[in-house]
Amino acid sequence: MIRTPLLACTLACLLLATPPSARSTGSPGAGFHESIQKMTPEQQFRELSRLSVDNWKVAPVSSVIYGEEALEIAQNLQSDRLIAEALNNIGVAHSYATNFGDALDYFFKALVLREQMGDERLVATTLNNIGNVYFISGNSEEAINYYLRSLQIKESSGQQQQLTSTLINLASLYNTLGKQETAMPYIHRAIEKLEAEADSSGLSTAWNNLGRIYMQMGDLDKALEVNIKALEISRRLQQVWDISYISNSVAEIHLLKDNAEEAWRYIRKGEEAALAIHNKDVTLYNLRLRTIYFSQQGQHESFLEAFGRYDSLKDEIFSEENSRAMAEMQVIYKTEQREKENAIQKLQIAKERSLRNSFIFITILVIITIAVLYRRYHLNKKLSIQLERQVQTRTADLVSSHEQINRLNENLLSNTIETEERERRRFSEDLHDGLGPLLSTIGIHLDLMVAKKKNPADLEPLIKTSRELVDEAIQNTKIIANNLTPNILNDFGLQEALEGYVQKINSMGAVRIHLQNKTPNVRYGKAVELAIYRICMELINNSMKHSTAKNIHILLEERGEDLAFRYSDDGTGIDKAEVFTAAHKGLGLSNILSRIKSINGQYSLQTSPGNGFAITIQSRHARAGQFSAAKVTG
Repeated sequence: MIRTPLLACTLACLLLATPPSARSTGSPGAGFHESIQKMTPEQQFRELSRLSVDNWKVAPVSSVIYGEEALEIAQNLQSDRLIAEALNNIGVAHSYATNFGDALDYFFKALVLREQMGDERLVATTLNNIGNVYFISGNSEEAINYYLRSLQIKESSGQQQQLTSTLINLASLYNTLGKQETAMPYIHRAIEKLEAEADSSGLSTAWNNLGRIYMQMGDLDKALEVNIKALEISRRLQQVWDISYISNSVAEIHLLKDNAEEAWRYIRKGEEAALAIHNKDVTLYNLRLRTIYFSQQGQHESFLEAFGRYDSLKDEIFSEENSRAMAEMQVIYKTEQREKENAIQKLQIAKERSLRNSFIFITILVIITIAVLYRRYHLNKKLSIQLERQVQTRTADLVSSHEQINRLNENLLSNTIETEERERRRFSEDLHDGLGPLLSTIGIHLDLMVAKKKNPADLEPLIKTSRELVDEAIQNTKIIANNLTPNILNDFGLQEALEGYVQKINSMGAVRIHLQNKTPNVRYGKAVELAIYRICMELINNSMKHSTAKNIHILLEERGEDLAFRYSDDGTGIDKAEVFTAAHKGLGLSNILSRIKSINGQYSLQTSPGNGFAITIQSRHARAGQFSAAKVTG
């Protein structure tokens, strides 16, 4: 089954632009500095700006460096026009590097200057780019606002050739919001203009976006047709980033069509192009499709291996890797003209700095984790208080005729509180027994290194041990976070999480689980997905521990506006009356009922001694949408 890629997985993909093909990537070298020193300041600015634009997609960190060098020259020249251009280029680079706060900061500075100059064309371009950042960061209302402002200026000032980027972006945004009928006129208007202008590169982007709309509408044949056109153009223009991204899009369509062989062929093509440019975002997209392919083929070991690589790369992208890389590249760039220091001394300084940064990183990570969990604790406590108030109110109204229901509600509340306390104790033990000793030991090693810093030979084993401790602390932090909410549930949704969990249980051979998924290609609200996932785990655990069940059947489907979850086993069953009336029995079932109540769900329970167990749960579903297509700068 295919699921929509994460936003985090495709941030660079969503900012698809059409700059010239990248001719130079990476940090500037000595030869570059020698040649640029011979240019006039204006020529230096133009060359650095070209390099910044060329590296937007393939090396956004380098693009930022080139842009900042160009900005410094523009400021020395005291040219508002050049300053605004450099600010805009740096903003786009930060967008590709997923530094959205920095991107908005640079874009708004550029917007102020361009509005002061009265250049409507450049103002419209900047407004479009601001809309892109809001789109990617999930603020659809602000994105539409800035896109429409950009479109209005372009239309009123006769910027016909600039219209297409904003038209494509509006179509992509409305498609994300599930408004395909609104999106279609925008994308068709963009395609008409691009065909009239013979803009092949722009057509590639537009057709890819049109393919996303067709996918959302369920017309996979049309989606495949237009994406093949887009891929042919990208190959002809040798746009490697676009080749990788669109190849992945074609593979995604084939997975939806159950064309496994074709899907694998395009997954390999997408991987080949992504490796050629060393781009993490398209590589992440490609790895995600691999997990889906292996899941469809029932290759459990390959699925786990691909998901492990996917999860590792996602952590790398979101662990401030880009910021650290930028700092390292800036250091290299600024120190090229300095005299070389002693090699041993430089190596020692680098090791100490790396260890210090690693310690700071793991400390910050632990603090953030504790802060998030502390906030969750207060939210859960608030919900418990609200639930208690509701129980008290309903008890007062129904006490005369619904004593049994009152007792059940009290048990649910008690079990909810008990479950929360158990989770808090478990998390506290994980931090105290797992991370606490590791961080304390790392601190001791740092003190030892300070004491022995005059003797490098004694530092080597301390540094090696400290690195191992830091790695272990990071791994423990990931395990604690994953125990709170599984990564596969966050990243791939309820359906993939259930399939992965069921495959793991089936591999044990103790019971056979038959999972049938009839839901469409969508994500649901986080609260609903998490509740159903936890309920399923609780039910499976109960069947394996307290029943002689040999077979379990699970059905997931939509019934009108409800998401339905049906679970049944052929085990010994339970006595409903005994479970609901006993003061200290049925904790597992009570936990399940508490979770159902937390999502305003309804349930139907069928069971009796010797006749198995079955429960059906329905809750109003809240679709979280599908993956959207690319957007265009400018």
